[in-house]
Amino acid sequence: MAAGNFDPQLNILPGGRGVTAKGPLDPGDTVREMCVWVFQRGTGATDDAAAVNMGSGPFPAGRWQLEVNSPGGKATFVPGPAVGYAIALIDAAGADVGAPRTDEARMWSQPVELV
Repeated sequence: MAAGNFDPQLNILPGGRGVTAKGPLDPGDTVREMCVWVFQRGTGATDDAAAVNMGSGPFPAGRWQLEVNSPGGKATFVPGPAVGYAIALIDAAGADVGAPRTDEARMWSQPVELV
């Protein structure tokens, strides 16, 4: 699995109601389906922000990208720290040349910076 499956910085969508989530894939991996969440804590005076999306691509080789959008909460995303969480069903390359491909469920969570 690629080290750090989210890019360190993710772009906030216009209006602040979502984020463009993206990151690397291992060489030869193909995403069959994935679900991505991005969360950001409020400041105490503001609500927490959350956005989600589920998709299956197609994604460019070696990368994945999904726009995640708020499911109806009041909060908007602002520049600063957040957390990305994803689970994906990956069609993974076999360990040996010519080995059959294998479905793998992978999940990851990592801190990100929203810009």
